[in-house]
Amino acid sequence: MRNRVKSKNRKTTRPDHYSEQEVMIILDCARKESPLAYSITHFMYAAGLRLREICNLKVGEIDLGKEVVYVHDDCTLRSRVVPLLIPSVSRDYLESHSARRGKADRFFVTENMKAITKNTVRSLFKSVGKKAGIQISSHKLRRSVAIHLYDHGAQIERIRAILGCNQSRLIQWSLPLSVDQLRNCMNEYHPLAIAHRLGVNGQMK
Repeated sequence: MRNRVKSKNRKTTRPDHYSEQEVMIILDCARKESPLAYSITHFMYAAGLRLREICNLKVGEIDLGKEVVYVHDDCTLRSRVVPLLIPSVSRDYLESHSARRGKADRFFVTENMKAITKNTVRSLFKSVGKKAGIQISSHKLRRSVAIHLYDHGAQIERIRAILGCNQSRLIQWSLPLSVDQLRNCMNEYHPLAIAHRLGVNGQMK
């Protein structure tokens, strides 16, 4: 008889995160704050980058032609490729600084063309948070990416690939799926549903 693994310590509730509406409010306030604040906030939410990855991101690691960002984490020595959502935001930011950038190789730089630090981002988030009435945390924002992707049907393995999670630390919680989510899964992947869409035998009612 197999021993059953006890799951007393398994998390069954969602970790603290921002709602999609809160993220939109944060992005709107970041846009009003400054181009740097908006670009960082948008990039962090759109690509799910860690704070240290944002600070270390280099101009050459963003391919606007292919609309991807090549992320290298110096801490874990792992790399990944993430699709670049709404690349115009990154393009506008890069072009606005191109004349003064000089030899600066970091993508995000201060007005003095110096590389941003974690404290730079925290200071920006503090200022944006006051306008939004929301306390902003880079980790909470990244966690929100995972939850929002999951809620819209993304598979956990794909979320891990996007966020660069080797283990499931970021998403160790157990989420009950709604009937609609289960139905969407069946309709998308079940052979009978696929056959029905193609108009062949094995139709589903």
